[in-house]
Amino acid sequence: MCVERSNQSTNQSIDQPTRPSTSPENSYATFGDSTNQVEAEAQTATAQAQPQAAAGKKAPRRPQQRFHHVTMAPAIDVAILAHLFHAFDGTVKSLDSAGVGDGVLPTDRELAGRALELLQRLPNQGEPVVSARTGRIQEFLADYDEPDPGHRHWSGLWSIYPGTRSSPTFMEPGTSGAKSLLQAARKTMEHKRAGGGGHTGWSAAWEVNLWARLRAAEDAHTALSKLIGRYSMPNLLSTHPPLQPRSAQQAGGCRTCFELAPAAARRGESSAAATVKVRQREKGLMTSMGDVFQIDGNLGGMAGISEMLLQSSSMPGTSSASSVGSVGSIDMLDLLPSVPFDRWTSGEVRGLRGRGGYEVDLLRWKLVEGSAEMCERLSIEAHISNGRSGRLQVRSPCAMQHGGGGGGGGGGGGAAG
Repeated sequence: MCVERSNQSTNQSIDQPTRPSTSPENSYATFGDSTNQVEAEAQTATAQAQPQAAAGKKAPRRPQQRFHHVTMAPAIDVAILAHLFHAFDGTVKSLDSAGVGDGVLPTDRELAGRALELLQRLPNQGEPVVSARTGRIQEFLADYDEPDPGHRHWSGLWSIYPGTRSSPTFMEPGTSGAKSLLQAARKTMEHKRAGGGGHTGWSAAWEVNLWARLRAAEDAHTALSKLIGRYSMPNLLSTHPPLQPRSAQQAGGCRTCFELAPAAARRGESSAAATVKVRQREKGLMTSMGDVFQIDGNLGGMAGISEMLLQSSSMPGTSSASSVGSVGSIDMLDLLPSVPFDRWTSGEVRGLRGRGGYEVDLLRWKLVEGSAEMCERLSIEAHISNGRSGRLQVRSPCAMQHGGGGGGGGGGGGAAG
């Protein structure tokens, strides 16, 4: 659809590359009675700009609030398109640089150029949009109000995880706006967490991965503890707990606003529903409180632990290169980027894989007790091998001891072949 619409003009921005669309299972709020999107946005901006009431005075009356699900070009759509365009361009360039030109058709190279052209014409060139009003990353193209701040989906942060373009490991050092973008991402995470976000097994697992990508070790550990302690059975099968509508928002028309059902509500079920649940419990698929087994939390939780232990990327070798995997790129391994060393004082892991075909055969660390700085008490050992030649930069929180084939760098990360 994006390519098809782009043929209409080669000069204007593709401000709405996907329409109609949704940000999965989430809603947004506008003010006013208009059903026209442009008019609704204008009325909403006016309502948002109303000053707060002074002490002892009644707040000005806002227009009627309306809830919507269908939108145009939500953040997740733009992030996926940007990821696709970067990946296609990088794949073509990698095949060319690997000497397999016969397998790259002229039309592929033409499409790769077209992909980069379209990338520049996406909203904000495919990068997340930071709200000037809240300082958070916008989930929708316009700066709407959120009826459900703690919504279980983290769709507005897709570019950080499972996407890659907006996480520290993948952004070029010194990239304009990188620091402010990461600050906005953290502010968004904290806002959603304060609103009750991550209240299912899979949602908590997604939260672990996001915090890990942001190098927030303590926050990642907190989310992981929540996943295991609150949203997993004793046998460690992850669960999806019963949810109930948020009464205030539902009364106003929000049909996607849910919260955890209290224990008492979980017991008030019809006999037919109770019979089904008894049968499921006999199979080990549900707890006595109605939490249902859902494997998403297990798979996502393991992915989150892996992200805490190892992150990898290909960084452009020159400032003119713009795509992961392009000519002159340097493979990068970040060891233990989000490990809470004060809690995981020692550990060992084998068989982690990084981008570029690298395998971390052994990754071992130990934090000894003492009053010195952490990096003076932390020892890290890594054995890295790979099945191809290339330039590898290894980074770790502190000085490291390197061994094994494939080359690697010390604590600061020196390039190696």
